[in-house]
Parts: sequence; structure tokens; C-alpha cells
Amino acid sequence: MTNEIATLLDQTVTKLFGDLVTDSTLSAAEDGVWPEQLWNALEENGLTQPLVSAENGGAGATWRDSYVIVRAAGYFSAPVPLAETIAAGYLLSQSGIQVPESPLSLVSPPENGFSLTKDAQGFWRLDGELPRVPWGRNVGYVIFSYEDMIVSVPVEGCTINQGSNVAGEPRDNLTFSNQAVEAAPGAYSSARIGALIRAAQMAGAAERALEEAVSYAKERVQFGRAIGKFQAIQQNLAV
Repeated sequence: MTNEIATLLDQTVTKLFGDLVTDSTLSAAEDGVWPEQLWNALEENGLTQPLVSAENGGAGATWRDSYVIVRAAGYFSAPVPLAETIAAGYLLSQSGIQVPESPLSLVSPPENGFSLTKDAQGFWRLDGELPRVPWGRNVGYVIFSYEDMIVSVPVEGCTINQGSNVAGEPRDNLTFSNQAVEAAPGAYSSARIGALIRAAQMAGAAERALEEAVSYAKERVQFGRAIGKFQAIQQNLAV
């Protein structure tokens, strides 16, 4: 990706999130309302599957492109599982499993509490619980790596016990009973790919937090001057 294309992509996602991630959108999301307009716009602009080849329905872009997209999502606190969908789509495409046209979630499988076995016909079946699934109530599939496989689990029909993280985002416990799943050999770990994509999201969030802190330090007056003039404040903002 050239610098010009990177700049254009950054401008595109910045405008999209700036227009659609409003205070009302964030407030509604905290109340459990799915931001359909935002998600539809992301899909229409080809931003939900940048790492999937064009032949398989994606954008055929690079990890650098994906960083630009996910960093912007973190910067604007976009209340959608964009990072998870991008990472999950990558794992599915690398394993040869068809990438669904729906929001996706990505998890690390628990060490216990679930089982993945083959039935008499040779199909994979999942029993047990996947805890704290990001956006579990909103996604169509949950993706994870298990041993040497990538597993795609449809959410429809499972029992959902809703929860949230400290940011108010959905973190739901999903319970499955004899659920048919798709599995294929895969060389990548969902934990490592998830950590990589989350780091990009955190970079955007950290950038926004710093900007907000600097802005506040310039506006907040104490002892007759802006607190940003105090050396202790300047040092903390610098590090």
C-alpha cells in the first residue's frame, strides 16, 4: 500500500466513523441497541473483510490496511465487532472455510467446560460453554482455534447469557448442545491473531485518550492558569 492510498483509506474511515459514531449511537449501544446503520456502512465500503481475497468476497487488502481500519475504530470507540470480524475472517480464509456474510466474533477456547467431537457421520459437534464471547448476542458465528484446527460455530440456537465488559460492550456466555460446527486445519492461533488486531484497536483508543487529556489540560484552569502549564501535568502527558 502506497502512502497516498494509506492516506486515502485513513480519510475514508475517519469520515465514516466521524459521521456515524455519534453520541446518540454510543448511548444507544450502551442500552443494547445494535448500530445497524454503522455496520451496513462498513460492509458497503468493504471494510469488514479486508484480509479476505476478492475472489472469496473480501477486499484483498493487507495487514497494514487493516491496521488503519481497526485503529480508526478504536479511536472513535465504534460499538461494533469490527476488529473481531476482520481477525475471524482472516482465520477462516486461511483455513479454507467460507467466510459468512455476518458480524463475527473471535475467542480463545476455554481450557475446560466444552467438548468438540465427531459424530457417527463424521461431522464435528460442539457441547458446552464459550464464556465472555465479544458481541455474542450480535454475531452470526464464533470463530476459534482448537489444537490444529480453525472452528466456525453458528450462534443460532445456542443459549445466550448476556454480560458486558467494563466498557459496556457485550461479553456473553454462549452454551451449545450438540451444535454442528465446521472445522478445518489451520496454522494460526485465534489468541495471537486476536491480540494482534486488539493492539491496533488499542492504539487508536490510546491516541484519542491522549488528545482528550491534552485538550482538557489546556482548558482546565487551576490556581490562575491552565493545568497544562504545570510541569507535573506536562510530564505525565509526555510519557
